Amino acid sequence: MKTFIAALIIFALLCALVFCASAFIKERAHELISLARALPATQEELASTENLISRTHELAALWARSMALFPYIISYDMLDRADDAALSLCAAAESNSTEEFISARLRFIDAVSRLAGLFAISAASIA
Repeated sequence: MKTFIAALIIFALLCALVFCASAFIKERAHELISLARALPATQEELASTENLISRTHELAALWARSMALFPYIISYDMLDRADDAALSLCAAAESNSTEEFISARLRFIDAVSRLAGLFAISAASIA
């Protein structure tokens, strides 16, 4: 009986950890996506945007803080795509490369959206 109770406690702790990790990833991913979507999406918006570099660096700083914790939960293979896009986004903002900026923004949003989708808890992910 003691073994059964211990197993239930361990299972409950494991479930709590999984739900907490999923909630953290989902919350941080939505924060990153909302910052990325606030960046200019077209050439006209990019030309008229002030403080683009500071807004891009704000996104990169949040990504860097996330990368301090994400590797403990998510494999590097999954993180590399978003990390490359974040670095490309900063480089394009600083070099004022419109096409590269728009492409990197879309790649970053796609990569982070996929991360959030992979770590969401649903009936499909359990099966």
